[in-house]
Amino acid sequence: MSSFQKFDIFPDKVAGHLGNCPLKITTKTFPPYVIGPRFSNHRSSNGLKDIYYDGIEPCFARFLAYKLGMQLRYRPAPKDDYPWADYQNGSWKGLLGDLQHNDYDLAMCAFFPTENRSRDFDQTFPTYYEEMMWVVPLAGEAAPMRALVAFFPLDLTLVALGAGAASAVVLRLAEVSSAHASPLRQPERVRSDVQRARALSVWMTYAWAALLGAGVSANTKRLLQRCVFGVWLMAGLIVASGFQSRIISALQQPRRRHQVSSTQDILAEGLRVEWSAGSEIFFDESKARDAAILDRHVEEDNVTRTLERVAASKDTATVATRAFATYSARQRALTTGRESPFFLFPAVGSAYNVVMYLPRGHPLLDRVDRVMRAASENGLRVKCMSDFMRENLMSSSIVHRERPMRMQQLKPAINVLLNGCAIATGVFVLEVIVRKWECVVKNLRILSRPYSYEIDSSRRDDFLPA
Repeated sequence: MSSFQKFDIFPDKVAGHLGNCPLKITTKTFPPYVIGPRFSNHRSSNGLKDIYYDGIEPCFARFLAYKLGMQLRYRPAPKDDYPWADYQNGSWKGLLGDLQHNDYDLAMCAFFPTENRSRDFDQTFPTYYEEMMWVVPLAGEAAPMRALVAFFPLDLTLVALGAGAASAVVLRLAEVSSAHASPLRQPERVRSDVQRARALSVWMTYAWAALLGAGVSANTKRLLQRCVFGVWLMAGLIVASGFQSRIISALQQPRRRHQVSSTQDILAEGLRVEWSAGSEIFFDESKARDAAILDRHVEEDNVTRTLERVAASKDTATVATRAFATYSARQRALTTGRESPFFLFPAVGSAYNVVMYLPRGHPLLDRVDRVMRAASENGLRVKCMSDFMRENLMSSSIVHRERPMRMQQLKPAINVLLNGCAIATGVFVLEVIVRKWECVVKNLRILSRPYSYEIDSSRRDDFLPA
């Protein structure tokens, strides 16, 4: 019995109108709240928040003390302070409405029919037990907004954002190092390094979240509990990281544009052609100029035959380069100031995806169309010239360039934001789960304790129900 905390009732304090009896909980395990639906916003001299409960009954006090596992010391007030008639017409039903529409530091709420007041407590105990069961888990918890402030302080937010920033810095350093890597390194090796750095940053963030969740409280008794819940949190965050990586990858997708460009611009920038074998070819101005000197007097028939060789060979980078340079040089010599390039873009496997830009009525349209159709019959994946003409797409060159999106430049900030939000939300959820679990365990312990209370023998008649 000595392990029970003191549970005091002070019905001699009146607040506002007749019948208000403040009930103060002065325990160490629960916050020092005073229970009831009506309460003032001021604090008393001992720092307690006054919450007044209308018409507290002795049997309710006994039951509440039993539920909280506390020792009851009851000091009754005169009979005139209990206007029982005011609660015979169902005014208890308004109690929940008051709790929902006011900013309360809600500790707990009792809601049961007042007609049970006149019955013996031992006979009505099962009724009280069922109706009070939902009340106990709310003990000692603040209102939702106050709980949010308590569980989500500024320092945890800053730490979470710092962890997200650290992961973003690790990822950024890996990308910078890969960008300045030696040209002799294989692209697959560079990509794998970046992927490893990205995985390291993600795991570092979530490991930091688990440690943060485990060390939120300095109480060593809760450390093991928090570690267990931290493991659950880690599993949830790992699942969430899949969605996060999808969001990041979606934001990083380059935007493909259909842009009008002259041959001079394209050749000056260099057009990167990736073959299925993995080799890379860059067409630049010097190659085009050398090809123009060598093939200045080439005939159109030679160009057509070169195209036919390209279509028949299926797999020769030299022939494709020769065809491109030859045709570009020929068109530059034939049409001064107006260039009509012919591009070959290798596609998957050994097939070619042919994209052409020629003015309407060009004499090579029919020949090229026939060559491309023949290439298509040979199993090559091509787009015929006539299809482009019918779709009226020849007014601009179909040049697919990959330009980095503006959103891609904000990738570190996006990483910081997502990681910070994930950590802060996880810590908040962890704290709520831990507190709920501790409350459930405490209630189970309370229910296993013997029922014990103290009464003032001189005022026994006032304590026991009639």
